[in-house]
Amino acid sequence: MNYWPVCSTNLGECAWPLIDFIRTLVKPGEKTARAYFGARGWTASISGNIFGFTSPLTDEDMSWNFNPMAGPWLATHIWDYYDYTRDKKFLKETGYDLIKSSANFAVDYLWHRPDGTYTAAPSTSPEPRTGRSGSHLRTCRHSRNSAGCHRCQQSIGSRR
Repeated sequence: MNYWPVCSTNLGECAWPLIDFIRTLVKPGEKTARAYFGARGWTASISGNIFGFTSPLTDEDMSWNFNPMAGPWLATHIWDYYDYTRDKKFLKETGYDLIKSSANFAVDYLWHRPDGTYTAAPSTSPEPRTGRSGSHLRTCRHSRNSAGCHRCQQSIGSRR
């Protein structure tokens, strides 16, 4: 299910399965953050699942799989739920700790650029590919492993 419209369409109760799933990712995601990135907090990968798997898979082409900002992206759904419901009890008992721990990961993961800005690096994004190679769509250069892809910047609330 695409969860992004649940609150804006007044279906906030449909966010709870995602919130519960995110909660199950925190403990294993803390191990992934520490082991893979030397970071505090928690994160997940694109291959996160109900069995607590949060680390990236191993593949020759990591552009589809390496997504360290998946945890912070998931945390944006927690904020969206609070932002629409203004449920302070939820924020106090559940939401705040999930968001704060994810933010700790993002802070540790960000790279301070020479121009004074911060970006997620390396990063990947699932943006569509722009050209064709034979009959297969091929990836844009910017959507391979890079610094500050759009999706990662969006997850941390940064603009390029």
